[in-house]
Amino acid sequence: MGPARATPSFLGALFVLLSCVQLIVYRDSFTTKPSNDDFISLHQVDRGEREGVWSFFTRSDVGDYRPLQNATFWVFGRWSRPHRLISLRILHLLSFVFYAAVALLWVRSLGFSRGGALVAAVVVFLHPTLAGSLAGLDNYSRLVASAWVWLGAWIAGRFAGRLSLAVPLVSLCFILGLGYMEYAIALIPLAVLTTAWPGGMRRAYHAGVMFVTLGGIFAAYFLLRVSGMVATGAGTSFLALDPRVWAKNVVMILGAVLYSGNTVPVMVERTPPRLACLGLNVSLAALALAYGLWSGRRNSLTRAGQDSRSSPASFSAPPLHTGFLLTAFAVTFFPMLLMGHISEIYLTAVTLGLGLLTGLSAHGWSAATRPLRVAAMFFAGFQVVLAADAIQEKVAGINDAGDRAEAMMLRLLEHLPDDGAARRVAIVFLNENGAAGRGYSVFAMPDDQLFLQGAGAFALDWYRPGQKVRLDHFIVGRVSDVRLERYDLALLWEGSTRRFIPAAPLTGRPGPRAPSESGPSSRAG
Repeated sequence: MGPARATPSFLGALFVLLSCVQLIVYRDSFTTKPSNDDFISLHQVDRGEREGVWSFFTRSDVGDYRPLQNATFWVFGRWSRPHRLISLRILHLLSFVFYAAVALLWVRSLGFSRGGALVAAVVVFLHPTLAGSLAGLDNYSRLVASAWVWLGAWIAGRFAGRLSLAVPLVSLCFILGLGYMEYAIALIPLAVLTTAWPGGMRRAYHAGVMFVTLGGIFAAYFLLRVSGMVATGAGTSFLALDPRVWAKNVVMILGAVLYSGNTVPVMVERTPPRLACLGLNVSLAALALAYGLWSGRRNSLTRAGQDSRSSPASFSAPPLHTGFLLTAFAVTFFPMLLMGHISEIYLTAVTLGLGLLTGLSAHGWSAATRPLRVAAMFFAGFQVVLAADAIQEKVAGINDAGDRAEAMMLRLLEHLPDDGAARRVAIVFLNENGAAGRGYSVFAMPDDQLFLQGAGAFALDWYRPGQKVRLDHFIVGRVSDVRLERYDLALLWEGSTRRFIPAAPLTGRPGPRAPSESGPSSRAG
């Protein structure tokens, strides 16, 4: 008799237990303050109040077109202003509930053992690649879009023989996913894969119908977006046509999802010892994953006859899904694979695929010798400890960025009169060495990235509502590179003293220091 399969009651108990663990690990995220593009999300709440919710569907005032994302921000952000940040944190937690529920739906359908289900769920709940999406104020839609992608793929596989049901349901998932993020395009290859697997002419025909339908929906979405009627940008500028960039992205994706530690110091410092540590851990994780998949596949071939007794409502026994899940895992690299720049916060769909693969690998490890199983358990436990520590450090980085953004804005407001005399304001950051301050995603932001270029007015409006001021943001080698005469107020950021001083228009060096001023200082991060 093989290991007992995970029942709905077991999965429900697992969900509750890991949710409690997750809340403990992420407890500091409830004090997060906005920074960078968080202010765009906060702006959408005020925009919805001012222009109505339908405005999100008819026009975007930023470079993307995500009407459902902005409408959801508006719904949750309508609470009183002092509680708006908490309401957005609740939104992120609820988004993860949806994401995790879809993951456990797959676990149940694949017929995982209890051990495999436990391992898969731990990856989904505690993988540090999800810290940016779960602990921030504006990244919840990555979880939601990924959930719609995997739910649509599950529907495509579950009802592959009933096109009249599968096609409209999967199409609905696709439309909803696109309304949150354009990365929902990953549903096209994933739904085609689950419809076509494990092969045959009938499956291939149904997969073709699915491809044409979803492709038509995306074509309509793309044409709407590039038409200029609803979005300020087509989004194609983010794509890269260089295969070397694609190869680099593959390495980055695999390194991020196979590493349970904190990637931030590795990406910021990039020293040989840190890179070697990451490489060793990734190699061991890949070997452990591969051995479990190989062992499970080998054992399944000796008892293939018992797979025919699986429930019609489920897929076949877990070991036979190695090829399918490996392919699905690779498919979720799209479209990030083709982008010019990515970070680990883009990998929510990939992480869910990794969770399923890891659960399948755990099923294979159950057939290993006892010494190997003990070694694998110690390694897995070490990875969980690493992951919990990495999450807490990443949350601390997000909180530090929010604290520094608040302190910087308060310093700016000390110079900005509230009588409306200054309508155009410039803040200048010197980049004298020709290279921007090295940071990494939302976890390690340099000072010059605390406010997003082009969206400074949204940040200013959060701290001083109603004052109609244009705030421009410059990162330059010399102050004279900025045409300061265009502005009513121009300020230069002094990183050493963490304050703004009046900008000197004709030299690349800061002018005489202003008298010392008292004010809030940022908390060291």
